[in-house]
Amino acid sequence: MPDIKLKVIPEPAKGTRAIIRGDKAPLLRGEGQFNYLCGKCGTVLLKGIQEGQVTGIVLRCAGCGSFNDTP
Repeated sequence: MPDIKLKVIPEPAKGTRAIIRGDKAPLLRGEGQFNYLCGKCGTVLLKGIQEGQVTGIVLRCAGCGSFNDTP
């Protein structure tokens, strides 16, 4: 599966963005062809997702705690 490295951003202000948080990675699994990786540590945050299926949300990395912006 091809990997897409996400952009790390500062923590969004409360109530401004939807954030998916989880205790373990990946945060979401699908049957698509792409894996979305944390831009800081490379942890797989989304596994088997179609390109463009997840947009406009922030993913908090279960590995390092970084906030990652989805394209």
